[in-house]
Amino acid sequence: MPFLFVCYVFAYVDRVNVGFAKLQMQQDLGMSDAVYGIGAGIFFLGYFFLRFPLTCSCRDWEPGSGSGPS
Repeated sequence: MPFLFVCYVFAYVDRVNVGFAKLQMQQDLGMSDAVYGIGAGIFFLGYFFLRFPLTCSCRDWEPGSGSGPS
């Protein structure tokens, strides 16, 4: 359970950092809102389309099967 909490915190921090990065990247790189939105959308699509298959594969995964030598 603590590992899942750490993963959740990292995912939250990652999403928050994308918002903070927007402020600096738009000024430094001269990006428009549309270009930034497309870039953020690409990351969201990857997250959306990979989340479901990974969740389904983890449902069949047994906790001791791949956790090291036995």
